[in-house]
Amino acid sequence: MKLHHSLIMLSLGLAACADEAPVSPRLNEIQLVGTHNSYKAQIDPMLFARMTMQDPAGAETLDYWHAPLAEQLGAGMRNLELDVAWDPEGGLYANPLGYQMLQAEGATGLLPHDRAGLDVPGFKTLHIQDVDFRSHCATFEACLADLAEWSAAHPRHVPVIVTMNLKSGPSPIEGGPAAPKPDLAALKVLDETLVSTLGASRLFTPDDLRGDAPSIAKVLDVKGWPTVDALRGKFIFVIDERDADLRRDYAAGDHIGLRGRAMFMTLPMDDPAAAITVLNDPVKDADAIAEALERGMIVRTRADADTMEARTGNTSRRDAAFASGAQIVTTDYYKPDTRFGTGYAVQLPGGSTARCNPVTAPNDCVSPAE
Repeated sequence: MKLHHSLIMLSLGLAACADEAPVSPRLNEIQLVGTHNSYKAQIDPMLFARMTMQDPAGAETLDYWHAPLAEQLGAGMRNLELDVAWDPEGGLYANPLGYQMLQAEGATGLLPHDRAGLDVPGFKTLHIQDVDFRSHCATFEACLADLAEWSAAHPRHVPVIVTMNLKSGPSPIEGGPAAPKPDLAALKVLDETLVSTLGASRLFTPDDLRGDAPSIAKVLDVKGWPTVDALRGKFIFVIDERDADLRRDYAAGDHIGLRGRAMFMTLPMDDPAAAITVLNDPVKDADAIAEALERGMIVRTRADADTMEARTGNTSRRDAAFASGAQIVTTDYYKPDTRFGTGYAVQLPGGSTARCNPVTAPNDCVSPAE
């Protein structure tokens, strides 16, 4: 009789366990697909034809574009990339030379160039001034407003990781404006714009990850990333920066270890504040990706570059990216470009938003929805 009773209780216990909700995976235990230069709109065909005449190979690498940010998020992208250029006085990128030259020659019917907000100081969203400048959101504020609006309508979304490039340097057209390198004041504006426009409650920052621990590296070693469920509705911003001066400035003074900063930053792996890194070639960077994953870091890599894979249909880089265990796989082709006829696209199985990571996830991982 006692045995029978025990068997009944065991059976009930197993049933109860079966009914329990699955444990949410940690952020570094999933894999996402995202887009490269996510803001990028099509280069005007007349301007692109002129660029092709002057540099056919270079123009070919720029022959891609994306839908508006909200549409990409609606299609399941949970990583975006924004390029921003500092404009300290306003108007620096408002009248692109590429269009001025064509209009001086009598060209009409050029694709519209969104000037909203370009005449005021701040960070502007563009790829290359004067030639590849058309954007679905011309300013950093406009991009953030789009993200905030979409997030408010989808409050349970899987966290979105946004990589940022800080553009600087000369125009490819002689006489065009040079993009100035952001100084300490500009970096302060960048953080303030992010917090005020997107909202602090939607951000997961280096301070949030560190908590009371002495460093982010210690957290990753002992505790790890929060779960996806704990981060739903959040955005994580990462400055992808190779310039040593900019990296120093963003993490200097009161901000050593990224304290008080709104964004993470790609730092050397042995830096105590390193948490997210960008290793864009999943073949050449395979060993570095594996080392970063071992440290508990989140890695972004690329499935394709410069339109090559889409034109040829070669999927070897895409396959290596997924197999590497990099948590973020970015692409210019989350849906095929029908002009090429190869059918090349980068999607998770079944078109899901996120899946359990093939390298870092435990065996009992359950892929999160949304």
